[in-house]
Amino acid sequence: MKKIETHTHCLGGSCCAIAPIKNLIDDYVTAGYDGVVLTNHLSQFEYNNYPGETHAEKIEYYYSLYTEGLEYAKQKGINLMFGSEVRVFDPYGFGEYMVYGVTKQLLMESKPLFEMTQQELFDFSCKHGLFMFQTHPYRTNVKLGDPKYLHGAEAFNGHFHHQNNNVLAKEFCDGNSLIKTSGSDYHGVGQPILGGLIVPDEVEDMQGLIKTLFLGKARIIENQEKYENYLEEYFKRKLK
Repeated sequence: MKKIETHTHCLGGSCCAIAPIKNLIDDYVTAGYDGVVLTNHLSQFEYNNYPGETHAEKIEYYYSLYTEGLEYAKQKGINLMFGSEVRVFDPYGFGEYMVYGVTKQLLMESKPLFEMTQQELFDFSCKHGLFMFQTHPYRTNVKLGDPKYLHGAEAFNGHFHHQNNNVLAKEFCDGNSLIKTSGSDYHGVGQPILGGLIVPDEVEDMQGLIKTLFLGKARIIENQEKYENYLEEYFKRKLK
C-alpha cells in the first residue's frame, strides 16, 4: 500500500503558504509518503496577483509551480501530482473545492474555475472526468456545499490553525454517501503532517488516484487526537 498526501500548498502559489516546493517535497519524503498532490489555491485574489496580464500567462505561472517540483520529486523518489483548490464565492459566503484530474490545457481553455458556481464546477468536473470534493466543509466561516454537487468531501483536515470540526465533516460524508478524503492542508516547513490516503500499490498517477477514490479503495488517514492537541496549543499561544 502507498501513502498519498492529498492537500498541499507551496510558496508562490497560495498567499498563505511559506514552503518552497522543494522544501515541501523534502518534508513528505522525511514523513514517509509515496506521493503528494500539489493543490495551490485558485481564487480571484491569488489569480489577480499571479504574474502576467492574460489568462494564459497566469495559468502558465500557476502550473509552473508544479513543473518546477517534478524533477526534484523524481530525484527524491516521490510522486508529485497536480490538483487545484478552487475558491467559489456566492452571496452567502465561500466554499473551497478540490478538483483532481484538471490539466494545464483544460485550465487554459476554460474560464477561471473560481468564476463558476458550485454546480457549474461540478458539471464541468463530470463532463471532463474529474473528481471534485469540498475541502474542510465545516471549517469556521466556510459555507457548507450542496452535497448534490459533490463527489466527496474532506472527512479530516489537519491544518491546526483552523477549527475544522472534522467530526461533523465525517458525518456529512456518511449522511450524504460522499467519498471521504483526508488531507494535511500543508502550508509550511515543519507543519505537522497528519492526513492523507492509503491507496493500493498500483496507484501511480492522478488518473489512478481518481479511479481508486471512485471505487472506494482509498482509506483515510485521520490523526484526530494529534490534530486536537495541536489546535488547543495553537489557540492558547494566540490568546497570550
